[in-house]
Amino acid sequence: MKNPIRSQKAQLAKKTKKIKQNKRPLSSGIIKPSIKIADTENPTQIRSEFKAKAHSLKPIVLLGNKGLTDSVILEINQALSIHELIKIKISGQDKNTQALTTQAVLEKTGSELIQSMGHTVTLYRSKPE
Repeated sequence: MKNPIRSQKAQLAKKTKKIKQNKRPLSSGIIKPSIKIADTENPTQIRSEFKAKAHSLKPIVLLGNKGLTDSVILEINQALSIHELIKIKISGQDKNTQALTTQAVLEKTGSELIQSMGHTVTLYRSKPE
C-alpha cells in the first residue's frame, strides 16, 4: 500500500522543481508599458472592460506594515509581466498615504491605474512584445 503523504510530497517536489526551472530573472529597473490606455481611441470603454475583467480577480500582492520595498516592487513587476492585469491590497494606511503609495507603485512599475476601491488597487501593464 502506498503512503499518501509520501506521494503528495513527491508531487509537490516535482511542481517546485518545474517552477524553479521556469523562473526568469527580474529587472529591478522601471519598465514602460508598450501601449498606453490614454493613447487609444476610447480609453473610457477600455478601462471599463478592464474593470469587468478584474472583478473576479483576487489581490495578488499584499502590502503590509513595511510598506513599499524593493522586493514588493519586484513581485509586482513579475505579476504584471505574467498577468498584465492585477490587484494589489494596501492595508494599514490612511487614504493619503495609500494614494502616495499607489502613485509610487505606478511610477516604479510603469503600470496604469485602472481602479482604486477601498484598500484594493487594480493595475494594468501590457506585456512587452
